[in-house]
Amino acid sequence: MTRGQRIFVLAFGAVCLAGSVVDLVREIALAASPGLVWKVPSWWADLPHETGWRSAAAGAIALALAAVCFRLVGRLRAGGGAGAAEVHLAKAAGAHDSDAAEVAVRRAALEAVVRRAVLEAAPALRDPRVSLTFAKDGFSVRISGVATPVALADLHARAFAAADGELRAATGVALKRLDIVVDAFSPQTGGE
Repeated sequence: MTRGQRIFVLAFGAVCLAGSVVDLVREIALAASPGLVWKVPSWWADLPHETGWRSAAAGAIALALAAVCFRLVGRLRAGGGAGAAEVHLAKAAGAHDSDAAEVAVRRAALEAVVRRAVLEAAPALRDPRVSLTFAKDGFSVRISGVATPVALADLHARAFAAADGELRAATGVALKRLDIVVDAFSPQTGGE
């Protein structure tokens, strides 16, 4: 997510929050004082009743903003997420001044490193798909794919050790969680 997109999401969220607070204050005031009348602005009241270009324009603008927000939220949710192209790590070791640049690593590059390490350490996993997320306390990795029937606890331990070793070597950050999802079992063809 680019800086401009983050600013847009924050600004849009702030405007929505301000509008919600104003509406909450209005509702509290109306509930506390039964004689109080707080009229809705005339342009707002006219909007649903008017069949002209203003209604169409307001609807189009609202739809466009909602579509942009849903797309950006989807990118944020995908995670640290899966939609994020880069993993931003702490400042490089030895960079003590506050102006030092932070280190960013492409998520796809880390996923490829983990996939390669897991394939070497746990060949029972065939064509694994790796999804990596990053939080301040470490990485979370989800691996899904086809496996040969093996002791899954042993498979998990070997995959965890391999992924943790590669992530520590590449970034200095530990793996905190590894989930393995076996989509199907394939016949065992020797090896493990």
